[in-house]
Amino acid sequence: MAQARELLRKGELVFASAAVQAALASEQTVPQSLWEEIPRLLERHRNAAHPDLYAPAPGGTATAEATRAAYYLLA
Repeated sequence: MAQARELLRKGELVFASAAVQAALASEQTVPQSLWEEIPRLLERHRNAAHPDLYAPAPGGTATAEATRAAYYLLA
């Protein structure tokens, strides 16, 4: 889970989401501290004009893939 946290800090939303999904698929536990930190880490990825959409990297253009990845992490 350290990898997912680090990827989010680096601005790699899609890869971070994939890391969390892989960890959960292999029955690893996601620390509560990461779940609590995710909303703050995702703020940089929000699209300013459309705050329900997310970009793969901070300041980028929102994409369906990044938005799905963000909502997976927020669920």
